[in-house]
Amino acid sequence: MTQLLAFRAPRDNPEHTEGAADLVGQTGAQMYAAKGTGRRTLAWGKCFAASVLSCLLVLSGCATVPRPSSPNSLEPEEPVSTVVLPSPAKAPQEPSKAVEDSPAPAPSPPPRIANGSELFERLRAQLSPPACVRGTQNEAWRRRYTAHPRAFEAQLRNALPIMAFVLENVEERKLPGEFVLIPLIESGYRANARGLRGPLGLWQMIPSTARNHGLRVERGHDDRLSVEASTEAALSYLSTLHSEFGEWRATAMAYNAGEGRLRRAFARAGKAQVSGERRLPAGMSGITYAYVAKLHALACLIAAPQRHGLSLPTDAFTPFGAAAATDSRPNAALAAAAAESATSASERTHRVQAGETLWRISRRYGVSLDALLRANGLRKDGVLRIGQDLRIPH
Repeated sequence: MTQLLAFRAPRDNPEHTEGAADLVGQTGAQMYAAKGTGRRTLAWGKCFAASVLSCLLVLSGCATVPRPSSPNSLEPEEPVSTVVLPSPAKAPQEPSKAVEDSPAPAPSPPPRIANGSELFERLRAQLSPPACVRGTQNEAWRRRYTAHPRAFEAQLRNALPIMAFVLENVEERKLPGEFVLIPLIESGYRANARGLRGPLGLWQMIPSTARNHGLRVERGHDDRLSVEASTEAALSYLSTLHSEFGEWRATAMAYNAGEGRLRRAFARAGKAQVSGERRLPAGMSGITYAYVAKLHALACLIAAPQRHGLSLPTDAFTPFGAAAATDSRPNAALAAAAAESATSASERTHRVQAGETLWRISRRYGVSLDALLRANGLRKDGVLRIGQDLRIPH
């Protein structure tokens, strides 16, 4: 211990110019010379000092090798975003009538996603940078999600067809990719999930929110159990929130806690700043801050799976809503999704919402535009009315 403390002295005192080897040699000689002045004893003391010096130099050499930093140490901190809220006069107004289909041909949509590799590649491109941020909350959720990596990967594998369908709709609306991860938190991407106190379906919408966004919620029929209908309603709601708050974390907070509660929190704080790790704005529920942390964690796992010991599924699948008649082998994930999506054996109908087009409605239900037109006796240049009920062919 005496030698070790003597070795550290030159580090602690920059004015100390005596070398480590000299200092240790003197200390060892002094300690053992006190026991006898014989040449043999002194030689043994110097030998001991030399041994101590060798050990300390080895330790010193090891100490100069930089320790590998943890992956999280290279990540930026979660940014604090300031939300620019619209003034009442400039608040987004809902159109008074449905959009008339233009006679000009609509741009061709991107190809349907048909395998896990393409799904996660396109999802990464849709995430808001930085995907990985430092923070005790989201790092804790990362550890929790990856504690059983095979189970987490299996959950993603089962969700591939529906997750791809949601991503395609998020891309179409030009929304942040983090919104694709919301059903993982809400329902584990299970279309028939039932929550406590009323939430139901893929997006776990409560009845009042579902009705406000055009879903039928009544005895014997609940559109929240439909993948297509609930996704359209949830993304419509998220689009409205994102138009107001303009930032994905604020939008997620509003989706989780309600936009009114978020507005009041901003008003109390006197500024509209958002951060899950710093619990901003103050006064929101801990569940809401954790909601943002979970989305940050999942986004990071998708963006950097290998760094977290994950192998994301790359399986091929039949796109959700597409006809699978050409494939003689049943697609288990698609079959499960279709079974969960079925809400009634009766004929499907759709009530037209503001801003919808025939092309969007046909894609939502996985039918061709021509089939939708024939089923309703419409022309491509026809005008849709808000509240109009359309028959959806099987």
